[in-house]
Amino acid sequence: MILRLAGHQNSLFFVASDTYDTRRVSYVNKKIQTSWKNALTRAGITRRLRPYDLRHNFITQALQAEADIKSLAEIVGSRPDTIMRHYQHVSRALHKKTVAKIPPLGIRIPKKKGLEKI
Repeated sequence: MILRLAGHQNSLFFVASDTYDTRRVSYVNKKIQTSWKNALTRAGITRRLRPYDLRHNFITQALQAEADIKSLAEIVGSRPDTIMRHYQHVSRALHKKTVAKIPPLGIRIPKKKGLEKI
């Protein structure tokens, strides 16, 4: 499958097969890198910033906002188990918040000092 840059019918953007012109892909990759660097310069961003960093930030913020992991995985083109594995630091906090929302069951569990209601 070949995707093309919007408005550029002859520009190869991504190839999902083993049969493609490596020189053309290399040329387009270089153009994308140059465009990215120029955009960072125009925005006054001096630190290293990759498109992946933006993706990571988006996923992290979406998880912190309690986004549905399955939907999020679909949006970013990943699998839910991959999202969970790579973003465990966020999902652990989300799990704690979710468990905290569950009302007490009214069951008493024996402890060393008396009973504690859960």
